[in-house]
Amino acid sequence: MIRISKFGLPTHIKPIEKQLAQVREWGFDGIEFLIGDIHPLDYESKAARKKLKETIDASGVGKVIYSPGVDFGDPDAMVRRRTVQWYKEYIDLAVDLDINLVRYEDSGRAISVRTEERAPYTQRLGWCMEGVKAVLKHAEDVGVTLASDNHHFTIEENVKLIEELGSDNLRMNVDTGNAYVNFDDYVEGVRKWTKYVAHCHIKDCKVLPTRGRTVQSLTEPRSGGVWFIASVKPIRWVPVGEGDLDIKGFIEALKKEGYNGFVSLEEFAPMPWFETSLKRGLAYLKKLI
Repeated sequence: MIRISKFGLPTHIKPIEKQLAQVREWGFDGIEFLIGDIHPLDYESKAARKKLKETIDASGVGKVIYSPGVDFGDPDAMVRRRTVQWYKEYIDLAVDLDINLVRYEDSGRAISVRTEERAPYTQRLGWCMEGVKAVLKHAEDVGVTLASDNHHFTIEENVKLIEELGSDNLRMNVDTGNAYVNFDDYVEGVRKWTKYVAHCHIKDCKVLPTRGRTVQSLTEPRSGGVWFIASVKPIRWVPVGEGDLDIKGFIEALKKEGYNGFVSLEEFAPMPWFETSLKRGLAYLKKLI
């Protein structure tokens, strides 16, 4: 049975007890924790992590996946080394919270966050594989599965990485919106490669008629804003089920192929429209599932 988790805690509410209560009140089955929700530096001691785990468990909200959102393919070698080191810390935090699935983003960063150095696509793919190899043994040792997000690579490219490394602890997260902006067939992708799917992200968009000239960064506020794809197709994020993406076909493909996991609903609308948009998307997904 497919269940629905929320992508990230509601940041407009504090503290975490109220955040978790709100997620449950909205009707989600679980929560996908982001790096901004819980960070190893905020919970360094075993006592702090034990208390956090007890708080989450008491909420009744399922702990689905931890998503630090790291990228193993930065052109700067120092950044890549730090990423490997930090990712092991993220895995350890997940273990302490009894979360057995940790997501990472593929190596889509063409320009370094530190030096502005550039690197070609094929080289980033190689760095990604090196980074995953460096943390995969640790994940296997502690019983955690890594999920590669199709942030910039296609679903097929992530499958290639999984098959080449050959570990049962390496799977993928399929994101409908990311697949769309990569000109990737997300419905056929999950239909063909369901056995490698550990988690999914659901978001929806409307394609706008004007021609784009820039690419808006994923880290910038995109609440109702325009994200230009490959300087060709500008889009606007909309509530799930109200856009141009084939969300129904995606869910039907997962169900037909026997997927038995979570899908995380992503919502980008700003306050005060956020909750209304979120509820509309959640209601639509529940009808499909």
